[in-house]
Amino acid sequence: ESVPTSRSPAAEIKGYSLRDFIAFAANAPLDDLEFIWEGVEMNMRIATVGLDEGLGIGLGKFLLAQAKNASARARAYTSAAADARMAGYPLPVMSSAGSGNHGLVAITPLAVIGLEKDIPREVIIRSIVLSHLLTIYIKAYTGPFAPVCGCGVAAGIGCAAGLVFMRGGTGEQIRAAISNMVAGISGMLCDGAKLGCSYKLAIAVEAAFAAAEMALKGICIPT
Repeated sequence: ESVPTSRSPAAEIKGYSLRDFIAFAANAPLDDLEFIWEGVEMNMRIATVGLDEGLGIGLGKFLLAQAKNASARARAYTSAAADARMAGYPLPVMSSAGSGNHGLVAITPLAVIGLEKDIPREVIIRSIVLSHLLTIYIKAYTGPFAPVCGCGVAAGIGCAAGLVFMRGGTGEQIRAAISNMVAGISGMLCDGAKLGCSYKLAIAVEAAFAAAEMALKGICIPT
């Protein structure tokens, strides 16, 4: 007698909606989500090393020198983490949807903003949970190997949604941020894992902040 096989995680997550993801991020027991903070610590650690040592192409360090606000610093930290990771620096990162660089985008900007603005730890964690869920959901449709850059098209969208959630935005505003991201960077192509990924991550993070800010101000680009 054959044993029924359970659906794959990718198939499972397709059965949920944005409303489900928001509800889970907002209401799941915090004890079940605490592991997310490990990702904050891991990704911030490698970002700091990337900045201190100017690893890879040194883009993160360059961007930090130009940064004049929290969102620009968040972009610099994310890029610096990718500089270090793609240069082979021996520190772990928390991945998202199976990709380390996706994890850097899904987690690091939210961590930087949350820590810099003294946002409660619980809110930071729940925002990152939503970011992860959307990243995984989108990757379930694009697949693990796609011609588009998942750091932008998947994790960037998750990050934008998390930013709106972190600022107390409504479900409609989160949906608007997603639409704004899709309208803006859905054509970003993947040209392979390499040092230049840090630039794509910087672009994705900058777009996520813009998309979130637009959504919070009532701008939603039709898709």
